[in-house]
Amino acid sequence: MESATLATRIEVAADGRALLSAEGDIDLATAGILRDALARALEDSASLVVDVGGVGFIDSSGLNALVWGHWQAQKEGGSLRLRRPSPMLCRLMEITALDSLLLIDDDGTLDPHEA
Repeated sequence: MESATLATRIEVAADGRALLSAEGDIDLATAGILRDALARALEDSASLVVDVGGVGFIDSSGLNALVWGHWQAQKEGGSLRLRRPSPMLCRLMEITALDSLLLIDDDGTLDPHEA
C-alpha cells in the first residue's frame, strides 16, 4: 500500500497575511503535518488563507485540523479562509455543517473588514 503524502508551503504577504498551500492527501497519516503547518503559519499571522486546491483527498482528520486552525486564528483575533476547495471538500463541509464555520475565499484575498 502506498503511503499518503502532503506537502505544505507558507508565504507571508507584504500586508502580513499568511498563505498556506497544501498539496497531496490529508488523512489520518498526514493531518498532523497540516496541523503543524497551520501552527507555523499562525505564528506569522492570525489572518490565514489555506489554499487547498492541490488537495486530492481529505477525511475527517483533515477537517479536524482545519477546524483547529480556525479556532486558533479566532483566539488570536484573526480568521482562516479556504482557497480553491474541491467540489468534494465543499460537499464534505456542507454535510458536516462546516460550511458555516470555514469560510471560502475564492481568490485568496481577505476582506479587511472581515478579518
